[in-house]
Amino acid sequence: LSVNEIIERLNGIIKKEGIDCGDDVVSFIATISDGGLRDAESLLGQIISVSSGKIDLATVQDVLGIADMRDVYAFVDLLISNNHQEIFKFINNLFSQGKDMAEFVRSSSNYLRKMMICQIDNALVATVAKDMTREQQVNLCSQAQKFENAKIHKIVAKLVDAENQIKKSFSPIIPIELAIIDILGI
Repeated sequence: LSVNEIIERLNGIIKKEGIDCGDDVVSFIATISDGGLRDAESLLGQIISVSSGKIDLATVQDVLGIADMRDVYAFVDLLISNNHQEIFKFINNLFSQGKDMAEFVRSSSNYLRKMMICQIDNALVATVAKDMTREQQVNLCSQAQKFENAKIHKIVAKLVDAENQIKKSFSPIIPIELAIIDILGI
């Protein structure tokens, strides 16, 4: 299903349950469910079970332990800017907030993969990014124009490696920092 179809279904559940919930929350849940309605409904159920009738984005992120796509966009903007210091501050801030770093890296590499495909042919955006809202697709294409295609390939490869290394590492931040060092060429 598309993100918009999942959003519509989740809004029906929220209305039925009488939950106070913003559009940003519903969009976030729909996006991270990767087109799976059952996954989206399950996530919403988990969040409702710990809420007191009102759900905000911060609560969702805390309950699920995942970084917001806005964090992914900010990370990509920092990679575009090539600001070493800010990139490391940003990643360490996410880590210190207790974010699931494997999920953040997975989301980032998936987003950058879509960006790589977008650079090959803008017409493919609707195919590879059907789990994204139109606004997110526009942002994806805008950011893609700021990268050299070879650099995106390198970033995706390094992030995929980092994700695999996180599973073996005693500290999830180390593989990410090593990947960033390689990406930035420092």
